[in-house]
Amino acid sequence: MSVADFNIEYNGKDFIDEIERRAAVAIEAAGIKAEGYAKLELENPPRRIDTGRLRNSITHTTEDKQGEHTAYIGTNVEYAA
Repeated sequence: MSVADFNIEYNGKDFIDEIERRAAVAIEAAGIKAEGYAKLELENPPRRIDTGRLRNSITHTTEDKQGEHTAYIGTNVEYAA
């Protein structure tokens, strides 16, 4: 009777890194989508577009702090509220 040879390889770090990468990609995609929704909302009645300044100022950013991924959508135009 023979004994089979085998090796155990740990890929946990690679797995975690790939999960983090995919989470960052997903948050970026969500930020892009939410930015688009915010811009489209200006088209709904009552239509709130005159010069397009507000719509063009709406942007998104993403942040990754200690494994926590966040997307921020907003504008710096003072009359946005």
